[in-house]
Amino acid sequence: MKSVILVGGGYSILEEGLVLDLWNKIKGQEIWSLNFAYKTMPYLPTRELWLDKSFFKHQVEELQNLHLQGVQLHARYFDIYAQIPEIKTYQITRDEKEFDNAIYITGLGQVGPFGLSIAIKEKYDVIYLLGYDFGTKSPTDKQTHYYQDTHKVLSSGFRRPDIYLLPNGSPVNEIKTFEIFNKKHDNIWNVSLRSNLPYFPKISYQEFFKKLNDPLT
Repeated sequence: MKSVILVGGGYSILEEGLVLDLWNKIKGQEIWSLNFAYKTMPYLPTRELWLDKSFFKHQVEELQNLHLQGVQLHARYFDIYAQIPEIKTYQITRDEKEFDNAIYITGLGQVGPFGLSIAIKEKYDVIYLLGYDFGTKSPTDKQTHYYQDTHKVLSSGFRRPDIYLLPNGSPVNEIKTFEIFNKKHDNIWNVSLRSNLPYFPKISYQEFFKKLNDPLT
């Protein structure tokens, strides 16, 4: 069975996963790092994915080093990558009607759905989502990323729950644009009981580790 683990940036990775020795538990699995996740891992991911040109410009030396060590690089298409064959690029869309013709990044245009869309297109049987929190516990909770206090990186989303949550604490309307993934794939697992995304079955990290050992559980 072909499975993949997508490592996003949500704080639940620290709060629920790292306290249970996450990195050792998933070592040897196919792991895709989204944006800065690779900086926190004690080994190399299988792939590194990003969307923004600014991310590439500020991390270009590290990305080159990842490639030299065998990590596959995947990004949204921009002209600046035309002369860099080491980076596999994709045409993207925010229109769910174009899901089958391009890589869908939802209404918010984020790397999380970018990675999820690619995994679906590549027909992975099981997809595990880590750090797909879609915000925090409340609009005043600024613990948005699990590495925000340990790694100095340039990210416009750090400590900004307002990107995901309205002042009353409910998710912004763009959350509804995630629903199509559930229609396109029936074996996506959201590994966090605190995630605000309602469209995938939520499982604890303990359940996740059991599934890695026995995918039929």
